[in-house]
Amino acid sequence: KIALAYYNRGVAKGKSEDYWGAIADYNKALEINPQYARAFANRGAAKDELGDYQGAIADYNKALEINPDDANAYYNRGNAKDELKDYQGAIADYSKAIGINPDDADVYVNRGIAKRKSKDYQGAIADYNKAIEITPELADAYTNRGIARKLANDLDGACRDWRKAADFGLTQPAEWVKKQCWHLTLSDFNDCEASPRRKAGVLIDDHETWDCGIGPGHRWAASQLSPAQVIVPACHNGHYGFIQRREARSHSWLKAIQH
Repeated sequence: KIALAYYNRGVAKGKSEDYWGAIADYNKALEINPQYARAFANRGAAKDELGDYQGAIADYNKALEINPDDANAYYNRGNAKDELKDYQGAIADYSKAIGINPDDADVYVNRGIAKRKSKDYQGAIADYNKAIEITPELADAYTNRGIARKLANDLDGACRDWRKAADFGLTQPAEWVKKQCWHLTLSDFNDCEASPRRKAGVLIDDHETWDCGIGPGHRWAASQLSPAQVIVPACHNGHYGFIQRREARSHSWLKAIQH
């Protein structure tokens, strides 16, 4: 009971970001119960937060010696190895965690990041796909899949993923879309006819912006627009167009050219 009290106080200190205080309490718990696997694991997490990745790994090692079925310890040890640029070691630990708990989307995302850093872009994309399959609203998975797709020379796919991440409220992917995706032609986003009622819109600076089009058979002259103006090609009610940044909720029609 005394070891548990120190452990619980360590957890509370960790939550309040008093990591040194948490480590001191986990030390006390481990003095009383040297086989306290969770105390080793949590002390490792506190060391991780302080940037002591080698110390964290040592604690995760000890926790896993006592309890080899601790998926979180494998996951956290993988994170520490990633910080030390031991990407293959990180991938191995994430794989161990997945073997114990195959439904944790975050582990797939982090394994995907380690694979991407190892230049295994297709392997990374496969992991992000799995993460999205488990948790379709996981914005970080779309962001990171977009990065991997760009590195794999699939900028169109990257832009789709970043646009999706932006729809979930992430600002960095929205910036990437504005800076890197404005030049795409509408043939890269050709789902208007397949889904004519698809609502294409995003929120920029709390103002809703919409694509402006004059119907199928037309293509916007993207070269006439600056990257600051255009966010991404889109469709609305069967019309092709670009989503354009504006200061208010008014429609302004852009010049279009025939195919």
